[in-house]
Amino acid sequence: MIEFKRKQHVSVSAYQKPKEGNFLCGDSYVVVESEEYVICAVADGLGSGEEAHASSTTVVNVIKQHHHESVKRLVELCNNNLVSQRGVVLTVVKFDQREKKAHFGSVGNIGFLFYSSSGQIIRPMPRRGFLSGRRINVKTECFPFDPGSIFVIYSDGVHLSGIKHENLTDLRSQEEASRFIEKHVKANDDDMTLLVGQLH
Repeated sequence: MIEFKRKQHVSVSAYQKPKEGNFLCGDSYVVVESEEYVICAVADGLGSGEEAHASSTTVVNVIKQHHHESVKRLVELCNNNLVSQRGVVLTVVKFDQREKKAHFGSVGNIGFLFYSSSGQIIRPMPRRGFLSGRRINVKTECFPFDPGSIFVIYSDGVHLSGIKHENLTDLRSQEEASRFIEKHVKANDDDMTLLVGQLH
């Protein structure tokens, strides 16, 4: 399923597909926008099916409720709410529209690529592990962005091929996103979530 959202500060194409044989996808994503910032996140529940879906949904709901918090605090809150649930891996990025700075936090193998409008590529390193309610040391990174910058967030069920900055600059409709996914996303026997966003 492909969903296209155009907001004031960002346009996002989202693609999700559950693992073959499952009704529910174990991944969840969220896009939150205010006047001052945009938050995008992908959470992948460990394993697949209903329990994985429940855990990733918990994380997304925490982010929706507390989006005003810093990225570090958001990750901590997500972790705290996973006690007695299956764990998740998570990437959260918050784009501060006033300072034009991106704040990035990640635990586990959720991929993240950032392309500035000039074509510079940034690929922050995630922290190893997963969130499960156990105490963790959350580290975040910060880097500048400008209008026209593009980002890609994807769960480990997604295998990308042949992606270049110029492939991403025209994803301004659901039809364009569908063609991009058909060409560059390889099928895999796992839950899949892919967000491609462009900042305005």
